[in-house]
Amino acid sequence: FNVGINHLIYPSFMWNNLALGTAQQPGSGISESAMVSLFGRVSYAYKDKYLFSGTIRRDAASVFRDNNKVGYFPSLSLGWVISNEQFMKDLNAFKLLKLRGSWGLTGNQAVGAYSTYATYKSATATYSNNSNVPAIEIDRSENKDLKWETTEQKDLGLDMQFNPIGLHASVDYFVKDTRDLLFWVGLPMFSGGGGIEKNIGEVTNKGWELSLGATPVSSHNFSWNTEFNYSVVNNKIVKLTGEGDIFDDPDIGWGMTSLPEFVLREGESMGAFWGYQYLGTWKPKDQAEAAKYGAVPGDSRYADLNGDNTIGKGDYTIIGHGLPKYTAGWNNTFTYKGIELNIFIQGVFGFDKLNFLYGAAMANGGDFRQAMLTDIKNRYIPGVNETSDIPAFSGTNLNFIQSSRFVSKGDFIRFKNVSLAYTLPKTVLRNIASVKLFASAMNLFTITHYKGMDPEAANTGSGSDAAQNIDYGAYPVPRTFTAGITLTF
Repeated sequence: FNVGINHLIYPSFMWNNLALGTAQQPGSGISESAMVSLFGRVSYAYKDKYLFSGTIRRDAASVFRDNNKVGYFPSLSLGWVISNEQFMKDLNAFKLLKLRGSWGLTGNQAVGAYSTYATYKSATATYSNNSNVPAIEIDRSENKDLKWETTEQKDLGLDMQFNPIGLHASVDYFVKDTRDLLFWVGLPMFSGGGGIEKNIGEVTNKGWELSLGATPVSSHNFSWNTEFNYSVVNNKIVKLTGEGDIFDDPDIGWGMTSLPEFVLREGESMGAFWGYQYLGTWKPKDQAEAAKYGAVPGDSRYADLNGDNTIGKGDYTIIGHGLPKYTAGWNNTFTYKGIELNIFIQGVFGFDKLNFLYGAAMANGGDFRQAMLTDIKNRYIPGVNETSDIPAFSGTNLNFIQSSRFVSKGDFIRFKNVSLAYTLPKTVLRNIASVKLFASAMNLFTITHYKGMDPEAANTGSGSDAAQNIDYGAYPVPRTFTAGITLTF
């Protein structure tokens, strides 16, 4: 249940007396869904050397219809503890050496309760005499064939623990294929508008995961423990079922964009930005060519991909990818007597960000009425600065924020957490079991070339996997400082 109220006589009353307001707009709704699951598992180990595990799962979800309600998802894993073999024991090199492999299916039913049915929503129809009448329009089209999204994952891994300095390592290679991908597809207005929930195709993720850990130093007074992990993921859309390109439009630009901001295309990764390719500014030697586009030297220059001497919808292309390819983490803990220092460093690499906020502040877009950033001082100025790729102030210039001009690398290294603690020696305490003083800083500082406030923050209002890393003033991750004392009696 919900209700909207305007013009409250006493706003401080808030919701305690809604009858004092006008334009009361009550609403209500109900949604029901159910899921029933059964699973069985069998495990077997022979002499702690040969391991087997198998699972079968049956899920039934009410969000699908008829024969598509039920899905079956088996999995199995095999392991060989090589370090327990006699020939490996004789080498005395490994505390643990284990080869393992796994295969399995998992299901995803994450759609709304009535996503297979047609629904309508209220609207307003406007006629030629400017009269408005209540109406309804299509919100979602029916799809009785909607079914489970299924992910098949194969993994091959090796675990190692060495006797010296407690060194341990794990390496994994994985292939993750998702088929019958659930996705909301918008429909053109000539077909009634709205959208439809569909199984649109297949996406694959392939990559490596590596983790290393050790205690290089361990003495009576001082120790150092370190853990490092690194992963590489290659994401690719393998197939789109009879759709061609599919566009996702979360409209994060709020009116600054004329076409969807993301595209799904076979052979590309999820999170591909859709826009114009920016070529810099027209230079004096290009004056004749610029005139074909109604431009002058100093104006923005975009790639005319279809060669029609006009910059329009036919010139949109993929201008970047918002899905990260590499991630890393490094955690270190140092102890000296009663002092403990922990430092955790995070890194994310191999992705782009479409910086709408920077674009709006440089190109007078959105709520900006003039350029607000100091970079504008380096703009193209005829006879003064004719090498700049920042457009001049010109009545013929076209500023398209949905372009590669405002796409930049989002790679960053961040000191995610730094903490320092000191435990007082028991010899100085009376009637207290322990006293610990501590201080910590989260998100202490970040190393990046990204021009936005925070390379980790993003606006992705649609919640779609295709919408990745657009920044239109997303709230940055806060820097937090904490200090305190812990007393144990």
